[in-house]
Amino acid sequence: MVEIKSSLKYHREAPRKIRLVAGLVKKNTNIIDAKNQLKFSPKKAARTLLSVLNSAVANAKHNYNLEEGDLKIREIIINEGPKLKRWRPVAMGSAHPIEKKTSHITVVLEGALVKKKKVKLGKKSEEIQPKKERAIDKIPEKDRGPERVKEKAEEKKKTPFWQRQRERIFKKEAPKRKFFQRKSI
Repeated sequence: MVEIKSSLKYHREAPRKIRLVAGLVKKNTNIIDAKNQLKFSPKKAARTLLSVLNSAVANAKHNYNLEEGDLKIREIIINEGPKLKRWRPVAMGSAHPIEKKTSHITVVLEGALVKKKKVKLGKKSEEIQPKKERAIDKIPEKDRGPERVKEKAEEKKKTPFWQRQRERIFKKEAPKRKFFQRKSI
């Protein structure tokens, strides 16, 4: 099992408010369930926890090639950060102290590593990792590359300027405006 951490420090929200939301997401919860729970929570702290959770998932994908469905929450730690001390003026020249609290949030995930396959080729053995699909592989070859860009530029040159302008103008729809008539006095 691998531990993946992500943290957010000096967040300007009281730790007790964040702990309320962190209690919703329990230990050993699947990431997808936890994300759904946080997405639909009306609390401000839910958005913060969701962003830290997304960061931890991104760390797992980038550093360990783990899938989101294989990850589970090991623990969520909310610690108290330093307090910003301010003063509020009150009657008769005195002042009351205000403490603006901050918090440190840490999310720890766990997931199982996928073993790499070893293939023997003669004397040498090489490790083969599963190939990830890239966004560029999904685009057909005819629409890819600088040749296609050049073709589009040539097509633009063939059409006259006034026609291009006309197409550009008619693509945009003018906003519908309501004109109100003034009442006579």
